[in-house]
Amino acid sequence: MTQTHILPCSALPFIPHEPPMALVDTIVECDADKITTQIRLHETHLFAQNGCIPIWVGIEFMAQSAAAWSGFNAQKNTAAADYQAPIGFLLGTRDYACHQAHFNVGDVLTVHAECLLQSSEGLGSFDCRVLNQDGVLMAQARLSVYQPRTDSTVQ
Repeated sequence: MTQTHILPCSALPFIPHEPPMALVDTIVECDADKITTQIRLHETHLFAQNGCIPIWVGIEFMAQSAAAWSGFNAQKNTAAADYQAPIGFLLGTRDYACHQAHFNVGDVLTVHAECLLQSSEGLGSFDCRVLNQDGVLMAQARLSVYQPRTDSTVQ
């Protein structure tokens, strides 16, 4: 049974994290090649200190957005009762560029992640960008990821 979702939707069912470590709030757009997610930074955010969130947390925003892409696309072809967000691993980050000193509590971030490669062995590469609510580029990177194959993910 194919599952469909009306976007935007919550990202929580599609990432293998629970609050407070689930950092991505909403899937805004998603297709076979890319995803756009949204993150609202509150004072209660796991990494918030003195109204700021360290810019290095952007790597996790990107990684969870890539995970949401994987989960959203995997769930399309899985019966609802059988679906569980797939586990994945961040292998590395290349060219992480920070364009600001930190994220601010109150920011609404948009993450764009484009899948550049997804091998049948589970290796993947994503080109990612994090922008604030004013469209200012906050951070960007290329992520290398690995998603172990299970019986349900082998094609």
